[in-house]
Amino acid sequence: MSASLIDFVAAPAEEVTGQDAFLHRSAFYLQGQGEPIFAWLHQSSDQDHVDHGVIICPPIGYEQLHSHRALRQLADQLASEMIPTLRFDWHGTGDSPGVDEDPHRYRTWLSNINQCVKWMRENLGCHRISLVGLRMGAALATLVTDENEIDNLILWSPVQKGRTYVREMKALALTSQAPARRSSEGSSDIEAAGFVMTSDTAADLGQIDLLKTRPACERVLIVNRSDLPDDNRLSQHWTSLGIRVEQITAGGYAEMMAEPHRSQVPHRAIHQIADWLTHVIDSDSKTLVCHDDANRLSSSLVSTVTRLSETQWSDDRIRESPLIINTHPALFGIVSEPTRVVDATLPLIVLLNAGSTHRIGPSRLNVLIARRLAAEGFRCLRMDLSGLGDSVSESADHNNPYPSTAFRDIDLTLRQVQQKFGATRIMLMGLCSGAYAAFQSAVQIPNPALVESILINPLTYFWKDGMTLDDSPTKHLRSFNYYKTVVLDPRKWVKLFSGNSKIGIGGAMTLLARRLKVLKNTPDSKTAVGFDTRRTLGLSHPQQEDLAGDLQKIVNANRKLAMFFAATDPGFGILNFHAKRKASRLRATGRLKIEFIDDADHTFTIRAARVELIEALTNYVCRRYPLLTSDEFIQVHEHS
Repeated sequence: MSASLIDFVAAPAEEVTGQDAFLHRSAFYLQGQGEPIFAWLHQSSDQDHVDHGVIICPPIGYEQLHSHRALRQLADQLASEMIPTLRFDWHGTGDSPGVDEDPHRYRTWLSNINQCVKWMRENLGCHRISLVGLRMGAALATLVTDENEIDNLILWSPVQKGRTYVREMKALALTSQAPARRSSEGSSDIEAAGFVMTSDTAADLGQIDLLKTRPACERVLIVNRSDLPDDNRLSQHWTSLGIRVEQITAGGYAEMMAEPHRSQVPHRAIHQIADWLTHVIDSDSKTLVCHDDANRLSSSLVSTVTRLSETQWSDDRIRESPLIINTHPALFGIVSEPTRVVDATLPLIVLLNAGSTHRIGPSRLNVLIARRLAAEGFRCLRMDLSGLGDSVSESADHNNPYPSTAFRDIDLTLRQVQQKFGATRIMLMGLCSGAYAAFQSAVQIPNPALVESILINPLTYFWKDGMTLDDSPTKHLRSFNYYKTVVLDPRKWVKLFSGNSKIGIGGAMTLLARRLKVLKNTPDSKTAVGFDTRRTLGLSHPQQEDLAGDLQKIVNANRKLAMFFAATDPGFGILNFHAKRKASRLRATGRLKIEFIDDADHTFTIRAARVELIEALTNYVCRRYPLLTSDEFIQVHEHS
């Protein structure tokens, strides 16, 4: 078994304890007898480590996406206690190879855990292993104990019955806001919150019943949710079988599983898990690895850290590699590129975070886009801005979908990929807040290598320090459109003048004027909290709103702009409200390209809509930047 790592040394950030501890976070593709998977190894920089490793088994689907930040902090916390900790993405999820629709998901996921156990023992010398599982990850962790010598199980809100879990996913699928036509397409697969569970996978997971199992391990900790009644069935069943089971209740679960831009890390739960594991490991009478062994293991680890070109997985068409873009500030990304020699005339495409979702994007959209474009010959980088995903920020500005440092990070990334890959042309692409960042980068960043920005469902073209998501122009546009409709409805005027309206004439006019003012983003002491007019230097959010002027700046910089909208998304309406005449002129001259995807929601949560969007993006990019012919390719690369 082999693995290639790229080391990321960083001081603990956010809420990790241990003031003097420094952490090594190493990203790599773990490749063994099974399918390759993407993983992170978290270690303390201290020479001494306990002879005990921890593997974190994440949930699947949207729960994996939402809990990413919390599980990263759990891994950091354990590493700060000198416990080497591995977290990974299941095959077909996150940054790992594969897709939801691949066959044999259940068997493959069990083999993923087995690979991790074997890797930690062979590469780190961890003879003792504990598994931490969240939701479905807890169920799968339990089921592999028969195949491995697992010391401890920590099951956080475990899925006890797979049949119940599948019913939950079906119910969630019914709440989708996607248009009915899209939802009715396809087969019996379950599409829940942007992720697909095939009928075969649902059938396999539905057979899971932890109440019929007996985990082969020394101890079990069950962590229940504080917002639900305690369920003691599993602990009572296993205790009756002679297993040492403890059960605790921890808060913060619902907040952790909120949408990524609103999710909160359950610090108390993380500390409870870390404290329990530390106590158990200390009581095992297993001493720290001696310095000689530690040096040997450290040398072995260093020998596996290879150059970026070797830290990859590949198939017949594409390969992927982790990339440390920068260390101060810490910026991390994944490069997707064709296995053949990259055409130097094609632009390198940088995909930005959507909201506070880490680099994979909502519904794993960034991964699917990057791999499709890489198969067409384009090198793509999906990156985390500082404070998002695995670009761990030492500042308090983490998990912010509109960080004030975004343009600094993007400018730095452009220069780094120019140097590393020789990129002479670069394109930015992003959804939602990523679209805003791509747009304003085209306005602000002077680097001539930036030739185009592609915006997917932008919800705003202007943001300023102090604004919140509640200040979104989208919200105010909907309100404004409502009041505009009211103005044109004679029945509403009759009600207003008859005295039957709750707000009265003055109130109606005030609300309409207020919505219009906010939508126009007129500076106001009440709405511009935190806005510092003295900040005029450096790359940051713009100081004033001028969409037509921003569009002209992009033209003046000789850059192109493309926008892809879900037909019912409000971004196109916002564009027309602020700069309809300018946008129309640019469309007529070919400087601005706009396409619409019918029957799609904001984040393309339905598979058919995602497929249509990816096809539209691919067709556009390939038309804009056609591949060289064989003769042209040879001439260009011989000359270079």
